[in-house]
Amino acid sequence: HDFSSLVMLSLRCEGLQKGRNTVAVVYSKLSTDELWMEYGTTEICGQDTRWPVWERMFDLQFRIEHVREVRVEIYIIRNQAMHEDLMEQKYVGSAEFNLAEAVYARSSTKNHGWLKKKLENIKRKPRDPPIGKLFVYAEESVDAKV
Repeated sequence: HDFSSLVMLSLRCEGLQKGRNTVAVVYSKLSTDELWMEYGTTEICGQDTRWPVWERMFDLQFRIEHVREVRVEIYIIRNQAMHEDLMEQKYVGSAEFNLAEAVYARSSTKNHGWLKKKLENIKRKPRDPPIGKLFVYAEESVDAKV
């Protein structure tokens, strides 16, 4: 019997420095893989908010025996016409976690089941204000038990 299930990830951020036209790009890999695979991109959150919430969810296969790592990068879209081209956009920061962390965070009362991760950016100087936080909610898809 295959104990895998489908997990739907929802994403939001808190406390970004600026917040117009933000987008989250999701990458995923198994811990045994070398390379991250781009998994998908949220819609552009057009509201002027430092607390963007994205509608688009990402479904990932969750299996206890495989460590699936997820990386989320946050960008501000500077060039709408070329929003596919990440080199044209402003990179805000990223966070990494494994899928199990997000699934287990759900049973915790802290943050109402959301997994909280600090956004990191190598260009950030120690005295710079924090970049913001990523929140991830992992919902198991009920009909997706394989």
